[in-house]
Amino acid sequence: MSDDEVKCGKTPENTLKVAARWRRFYSRGMKLGGCPLSDFSLRTIARYMERGSRVLDAGCGTGRAIRHMLAMPELLGRGIDVTGLDFCMEALLSVDGGAGRVCGSILSIPFIPECFDVIIARQVLDGYSRSDISRISACLFNMLTENGILTLDTRGPMDTRNGSLTVNGKCGIGSQASFVSRAELVSLFAPFDAVDWEEAFRRRTTPSGEKLITHNISVIFRKGKAVQP
Repeated sequence: MSDDEVKCGKTPENTLKVAARWRRFYSRGMKLGGCPLSDFSLRTIARYMERGSRVLDAGCGTGRAIRHMLAMPELLGRGIDVTGLDFCMEALLSVDGGAGRVCGSILSIPFIPECFDVIIARQVLDGYSRSDISRISACLFNMLTENGILTLDTRGPMDTRNGSLTVNGKCGIGSQASFVSRAELVSLFAPFDAVDWEEAFRRRTTPSGEKLITHNISVIFRKGKAVQP
């Protein structure tokens, strides 16, 4: 897909300033955004991905998770159709591997309902309010087919960056980080059925010497019967 074939959807006003900050860093050649998939997510995807599945990476950044997934031996030959969604065009231009690319926001995904069998959402909730996360949940729910799978990875409240004003300060984002617990995630994504989960803790030291405890929560949700209005 060429650069001029990147499709664009409407981005809500409250995400435009954040997108502009990310754009400045991507335009400098930085390869930020788009986390690789955890072993837990990889196993889940291999279990649920059927031949010809339509997959959305919501908040794909430069496509690290997409490249990781398409390299999985278990998925070779299944003919899956992958699309990456991000609100930063500069990030999308680095997505390769034959995936579709759409510029838009997870608060208003520019697709018709029930057009994906699997949605991947990795580390995309930082800085969003609880009400926005509920909106994201409803949007992702609408995009999935019946019995579709959402694999959601996010930072948990025991992460040392919880409550920080500079969770993305290195990138100039400076958004308020208020990480949610697994129980709260299940509540915020109530239209879904939570079918599996994993929590992981790790100590690490950043290149600047800062010592961190990372707390990652992975939850696998399944879309059940559509909620009646």
